[in-house]
Amino acid sequence: MSFIYYKRTPRRRDHAAERRIDLQRPPGLPDRPRFRYLALFAPLTGFAVAALAAWLYTPIPRRASSYLAMGLALFALLALIARSQLRRHRARVLAYEREISLREAELAIYWNTVRERLARMRQEEREALEDAHPEPSLCLERVALRVSSVWEREPVDADFLRLRTGIGTVSSSVKLIAPKREGGTADGVYGTAERLASECRDLADSPVWVDAARFRLIGIAGEEQPAEAFMRALVIQLATHHAPDEVKVAAVFDERHGEAWSWLRWLPHSWDDDREYRYLFQSHGYRHETMERFLTELRRRRRAVGGEGRTGGRLPTFVCLIPNPSALDAHPAIGKLLLAESPPEGTCTIVLAPSKEQLPAACHLAIDLWPDRGAVARRKGNGQSAGTQERENVAPTGRFAPDGVTLAEAERFARTLAPYRLQRNKERVENVSSGASADLSSEEVRIGQLGLDGEKKPLAGLSERRVGSAGSCPDAGSGTAPLQG
Repeated sequence: MSFIYYKRTPRRRDHAAERRIDLQRPPGLPDRPRFRYLALFAPLTGFAVAALAAWLYTPIPRRASSYLAMGLALFALLALIARSQLRRHRARVLAYEREISLREAELAIYWNTVRERLARMRQEEREALEDAHPEPSLCLERVALRVSSVWEREPVDADFLRLRTGIGTVSSSVKLIAPKREGGTADGVYGTAERLASECRDLADSPVWVDAARFRLIGIAGEEQPAEAFMRALVIQLATHHAPDEVKVAAVFDERHGEAWSWLRWLPHSWDDDREYRYLFQSHGYRHETMERFLTELRRRRRAVGGEGRTGGRLPTFVCLIPNPSALDAHPAIGKLLLAESPPEGTCTIVLAPSKEQLPAACHLAIDLWPDRGAVARRKGNGQSAGTQERENVAPTGRFAPDGVTLAEAERFARTLAPYRLQRNKERVENVSSGASADLSSEEVRIGQLGLDGEKKPLAGLSERRVGSAGSCPDAGSGTAPLQG
């Protein structure tokens, strides 16, 4: 088997910072015009006072005729003033209606602009999530094509040890901030802004993930076959995005589950750094020295004080798979360490069980699985290590459509990833495709630089090997089936 010496390219770290849209305060509503009764009756009152004074000074014989004259004059004046005031009031009403129509037109344009911008930002967020948390089939494609995103996550990244579980609804990082209502206002624009802000809080049909750096004891409850398919999907996510020198995969299983999990032996993450043994512990199928080394490391981490970062300052991180809790009966020391309420720093344990009642009581996160859906719920505590520094919107809780990977797909993925090796600075690399060797020590072999002509080249045609290597994968002291090219 030829090796693929892979040097990680620097990752562009666009952390999912919260983006917000501050809605503008709408222009105030114009005052509704009211009919000015004072302008109508003030002239009439003055005329009435003048008429009364004139009437008092009019001789009595002539007062009768003055009644009619003053009445007609008063009626004519009232009609004239009323007609003038009605015209002015009508003009004010028309101006008010034009201002309201103009305001509504401007607000409609503004809301359309906000909705378009919001839809664009939410789509960009969904695409970013899908790129950061691809489905298992895309993980296999990335590994087969050797793209630069393989093993790109590092302990300093916010998404280190975040594992996709499926498709569901997550909290959106795009926030719409509605303006505060002014005291006692009944403007419907504020209601529209508040309703739109409420609708965009969640993002549907997006990848759902769990944070294995924070929830370090995760339980999966469900029927055996869908639960195992779901766990295989988690392992594929883990192996695709994390380098084997920073994350190790360990597994404890009995003989009954040996065939279902034998594919783990192909993963580079199952080996120790010197590739002398694997962290796979099947009943009576491993060296006791390997188990003692593993226990010693767990005890050392258990006694250590939590460090900084998402892994508590402990590298590599051990992700321990327990397909059946009964497998720990033969290894009580491991169970006591991994299933404790406060597991060792730099570890995460994933346990399968037929029901939630059979999960360890100390589980920080429980995942219920059914044939067509799953549900995530926090349990006791939050599992956050003392050194973990991150925002609170970690693993979304709620229902989702779970991922699943068949045993054949997992075997194919693991075999494709098996030749991958991290390139060291002093290692010399050769390209042996097409049967001709060329010295590329002066040119880095980067996964993202292969296949620039747009053609998908076969896996065997792009392999590299170490100079002087025999071309076989070492398996000394593994205690399991050897790797075969």
